Amino acid sequence: MMNNLRYRILFHLLQGISFYSIHRVCLRSSNLVVLSDRVIFQLLVGSKRISRALQFKEKIESEGRILDLPSYGSIISHNAARGQLGSALMLIRECIQVHGEVPGEQSLKDVRQICRKLEISEEIGIEKLIGNDPRGWYKKGERVHKREKSRRGNRLINGVRNTLLRI
Repeated sequence: MMNNLRYRILFHLLQGISFYSIHRVCLRSSNLVVLSDRVIFQLLVGSKRISRALQFKEKIESEGRILDLPSYGSIISHNAARGQLGSALMLIRECIQVHGEVPGEQSLKDVRQICRKLEISEEIGIEKLIGNDPRGWYKKGERVHKREKSRRGNRLINGVRNTLLRI
């Protein structure tokens, strides 16, 4: 059963790539070419064919085009989700060189999480590279405010207040 599913996925993947290579000539607008590049690239990354995706990226760059930000974001999040921090950081630096900006925060959150967990944020300079964490204020304030507003955190405080009123 598993082999049958694997062959079906491979068949659809090859079918999509062959469709792209045949009909790419028919695409007149550059926006459609970039969009179709993104679809094929994300198809390869989503099916865990990273070496094929990188070959496809080199092929695109040899033709004079570049990957767009969502394509970079998909491979960065794929590498970060598998704990490959070095590869993810190299791709972030390459994306900054090519586009002048970093991909969206959704693709960078795993990179931030790995750096926080390993406590290497200052060594890498992650704040300089990709900017401040937009949810950082929430994570810092959550520790302080969560206890005060929850019922479990307030149960002893209310008990102390009630004993003061009884005296």
